[in-house]
Amino acid sequence: MTIQGAAITLSKKNVTPVPTDTQDQWKWCKKCHVLAYSANASSVCAAGGAHDYTGSGNYAIAYQVDAATVLREAYFKALRPKSASAGAGG
Repeated sequence: MTIQGAAITLSKKNVTPVPTDTQDQWKWCKKCHVLAYSANASSVCAAGGAHDYTGSGNYAIAYQVDAATVLREAYFKALRPKSASAGAGG
């Protein structure tokens, strides 16, 4: 599975070796519903306690994202008119 957004490419990697242009060990937390970096043992879940990665795959995020791309995409997203049909988060 690959999800491509304006600023990131996210791939579910269940193969090794992980490509050198990505950082793996990102996993989906069942409690707070976000990707969290599982290699960070001190990470605290927003829902309380430790993240729950049960059933999550190992996701890898591409490094090709630069600050200019993130800022440009955020700027243009902010300029887009909000539509009533977009719903929450749209």
